[in-house]
Amino acid sequence: MSWVMSINPWVTLVVAGLLEVLWASGLKNVSLQRPLTSLGC
Repeated sequence: MSWVMSINPWVTLVVAGLLEVLWASGLKNVSLQRPLTSLGC
């Protein structure tokens, strides 16, 4: 069994939700003055 299959589905869901919130807040800050934020999104 691989390590991916052993991760709890709820943990995966919570991490995915947090990443979505970070992505959405990063979209508000995309500009040429902040290239790292733009690359992250």
